[in-house]
Amino acid sequence: MTVSKKQQGHVNRYVKEHYDQIIVRLKKGSREKLRQLAERSGVSVNEYIRRAILTKAENDGTNIEL
Repeated sequence: MTVSKKQQGHVNRYVKEHYDQIIVRLKKGSREKLRQLAERSGVSVNEYIRRAILTKAENDGTNIEL
């Protein structure tokens, strides 16, 4: 299914207004390994990273909401 430029513009604007973006730099090949880990867990790479952050924060005694 194709998306018109107008629709994509609306989506991009919504994402920009409602989400923060963080760039993470990893060694070559890490992205694929991370994708495989996420797939085995049945979640997206974004959700896998989000859960990892929440788990680390919880282990450190911090309660955050992401």
